[in-house]
Amino acid sequence: MAKKRRGERDIIVRACKDRRRRDYREACVFRFLRAYFPHWFTADFTADQRTIVGEILYRAKHGGDKAIAAPRGDGKTTIARGVILYGLLTGTLRFAVIASANGPDAKRVLTSIKNELEFNDELADYYPEVCDPIRRLEGAAQRKNMQTVKGRRTRVEWTEDLVILPITPGSVRRGSAEGILVARGMDSAIRGLIVRGRRPDLVLIEDPETRESAFSDILIESREEIIDRDLAFLGGQSGHIGRVALCTLQNRHCLSAKLTDPKQRPTWGGVRIAFLKRKPEKEDLWAEYTKLVQVGAETGQDKDGRVAMRFYLNRRAEMDAGAEVSNPNRYDHGTFPDGSPKEVSALQRAYNMIARAGWDAFQTEFQNDPPEEDEPQESGITATLVASRINGFRRGVLPPLTKALTATLDLSDTSSHWVATAWAEGAIGCVVDYGILEVHGIQGQVDRKTKAKAILDSLHRWRAEFQANPYRFESGEEKSIDLALIDSGDGDHTDAVYEFCRQMGKPFVPAKGRSPWSPGAPSQERVVGNHWHRSHQAAARLWLNVIDADYWKRFAHERWLTETFDDVHFMQPGSLSLFSPQENREHHTFSHHQVAEVWRREFREGKGTKEGWYVRSKNNHYLDAMALGCASGDMCGIKLLSVSRPPRKRLSLAAMAGAGRQR
Repeated sequence: MAKKRRGERDIIVRACKDRRRRDYREACVFRFLRAYFPHWFTADFTADQRTIVGEILYRAKHGGDKAIAAPRGDGKTTIARGVILYGLLTGTLRFAVIASANGPDAKRVLTSIKNELEFNDELADYYPEVCDPIRRLEGAAQRKNMQTVKGRRTRVEWTEDLVILPITPGSVRRGSAEGILVARGMDSAIRGLIVRGRRPDLVLIEDPETRESAFSDILIESREEIIDRDLAFLGGQSGHIGRVALCTLQNRHCLSAKLTDPKQRPTWGGVRIAFLKRKPEKEDLWAEYTKLVQVGAETGQDKDGRVAMRFYLNRRAEMDAGAEVSNPNRYDHGTFPDGSPKEVSALQRAYNMIARAGWDAFQTEFQNDPPEEDEPQESGITATLVASRINGFRRGVLPPLTKALTATLDLSDTSSHWVATAWAEGAIGCVVDYGILEVHGIQGQVDRKTKAKAILDSLHRWRAEFQANPYRFESGEEKSIDLALIDSGDGDHTDAVYEFCRQMGKPFVPAKGRSPWSPGAPSQERVVGNHWHRSHQAAARLWLNVIDADYWKRFAHERWLTETFDDVHFMQPGSLSLFSPQENREHHTFSHHQVAEVWRREFREGKGTKEGWYVRSKNNHYLDAMALGCASGDMCGIKLLSVSRPPRKRLSLAAMAGAGRQR
């Protein structure tokens, strides 16, 4: 029976269709690419495309760095996919890593490579020792564990972010017996990547930034650090690592601009490829052409640009004079129903794009020469990013390293928003709970005394809720709230908050955000801290905590922009994270409140650079509560930079799951 079962899982690998032809194709990478991927490479390779191919292969063999900025949509990623397949199949590349702006982008590149290995018939005929075992998986990765050829396991791996090519007896593949390909996002753990005891030979940095990150100084610095520290040493202490960055500039200070600037990064040998290498001599005729395209589209009388096409064809020799494009094959080769061409040259294609998108957009996306920027610069924070910062704990469960527990409330007339945050050394913040506190009985016009009483009653309900449902560690041990800051607001709000804090005492204290900020001098009536001060209100007989609202909101955004975990799954110092949601959209409202305001730097002609908060939405209440929460952590002694920190306890996924079960 065992022999029968072994026979059932043993697969047959065909012989190579034509070994001599295979060798002939392998002898020239461009011949290889055109033979096996004609659907990718339909025209001759340009000089710039040959440079990209050559650089990837050279860095795979010899290490070193190269940064190439190519026009958007010019096929740089397609070229990289083909060259990686060439290297893996011929043995000239053993272990490659695809590092894109984020995980989904990297996985899309890997998926397209997997599709060729699984469904490309020509490739399978000439590389059956690789493709046949993959095809026999039939998309079911679990079959890999038992798959054998002549009784020996193929050891193939086939997941969404990892491919290991199979080992088969009698393989004619040169180099190592197996090829490894890993996909990683720049926003995920990538340091110390080792697969089957081997380290990467090549890292392909493919479009390393999103539009949001390209306009965020914080994210630019973070990704630059990943490239300089994490990716640079993937080859280990003694091994070399090749790094090739293929990108398109989005502005003059983005990561791609830095990598391709010889002055900033001389070791990367930066190259910027322009679609239009030399402008035509008759720019006035092209200005008239673009006007015809725009007017025809605007009026609807010439949507297809036929009038502009006739104008160009009648003057083509004159209009083409002096121009040079990087890729003469890049234009729409299609025809209209009557057989007339849609475009006849890459130069025409360039000016069609200029007509539709404008010269500034063309300079950025296709010339890799963005104009001087006068558009606002933001941090790059998004609601999606905030909602993705999940720490693995269930709602209400405190992480084991919690040193302080704070609650903060942003008060309003009808509904107040509150956040409970557990803080650990190094300003590691875990949002363990949040919610809305309804204020009842003040609908419509009510007098001041009635409003104040309604607010006071809601605050007592908030306190009672904390008492009835205390927060606990995974051991079951309860922890009381160390500090609860309540936004005191103005008028009726202030009276109610002050009265509640006098009645209840610690940990409930009134707070207020100020902008612009002025800390004042320390005195017996004023304690000055880090962008906050505590001032004595003699008439109210209590202390008021005043925070620098701009500073602490920016502090909160920077914490959300910090990765939750490092590469060994320790919680990162200076990170904010959320409890695990029970429903997909559970953090939707909270995350959108966090980005209702963004810090923006904007240059204005004649006025210089101006910085300040840009309001995207009026629903910013959880952001205000979170800013109070960050300040309250500091008031409890939680600092971003600690003088000395005890060794961190490893926080495993199992520990997180256990913590969740306690809730």
